[in-house]
Amino acid sequence: WLTAPPQQGTLKEGGRLAIDFAHLCAVLESADIKYHSYDDSTLLAVFSWEQERVDLVCSLWESGAYLDVRTVRLGVLPRDDHQRIAQLLPRISKLNYDYKVARISWDEDGELVVGSSLPLEDQTEVTRDQVAALITAVCQISVELRRVLAQPHVSSQVDEDELPEGSAPR
Repeated sequence: WLTAPPQQGTLKEGGRLAIDFAHLCAVLESADIKYHSYDDSTLLAVFSWEQERVDLVCSLWESGAYLDVRTVRLGVLPRDDHQRIAQLLPRISKLNYDYKVARISWDEDGELVVGSSLPLEDQTEVTRDQVAALITAVCQISVELRRVLAQPHVSSQVDEDELPEGSAPR
């Protein structure tokens, strides 16, 4: 997770991005956010949200066309634990439905990741408030997801009122 994806994007001729890595660091510093630079486009920041630690990787992707914020070490849902998956998947889906800015994904190792991206290419500047809103959304859903993961194993029966409207099985 601490490696940025391949740099595939290119800037429009004469174009200038709204943010570069130095600017991202300055925005975080102005918000008193502590971070560790991993390389010249990726940093690791640790946040405290509702008394819970949330570790985030912030990266500039595609030559700085996107600011991407993702969690690390959030939680694991083993892919072979079918009963637990059946129990938690509706709740995880509801979190994805409720939080429009950040999304939960599930990698091949069973690690749950919350992430969001901010397109930068067409913006003239990126403000501390925009970066803070992106980080806040990822932290909020991360804490909610941890609460879901902390629930004890129960029957895989799901109440229809726990599902997003229109998604109940027929």
